[in-house]
Amino acid sequence: MNAQHFTVNAPVTVESDYRERSCKRSWGHVTISASPSPTFSFTSVAFWPAANYSSAVERGLIEGLKDAGYESIFNAAVVLENVEWDDLDSTEHAFFVAARQAAEKILASGQVVTCE
Repeated sequence: MNAQHFTVNAPVTVESDYRERSCKRSWGHVTISASPSPTFSFTSVAFWPAANYSSAVERGLIEGLKDAGYESIFNAAVVLENVEWDDLDSTEHAFFVAARQAAEKILASGQVVTCE
């Protein structure tokens, strides 16, 4: 039995912000777009002023899709458009979580449809 595949029926752009205030503050902000595509792809066009956490963003997106049951069946061209950075508080973990939350926002956008 073939798994049903999904995509977005129109381009969607979301922003997601993750902030943790504990002993060590952690912050990350991403702007991510998803467009219809026959397969899943991830590209980053974001400028990183310091460390590049694009791979953490990609992992966060995939985990967010997996948690929602869409892993390997979500066909979209996903682009990391922009990041906001703080020299003291930005961490790899924060960008991972912000991306996972962005995946949830894309899925909740009302633009996700079954591939035909």
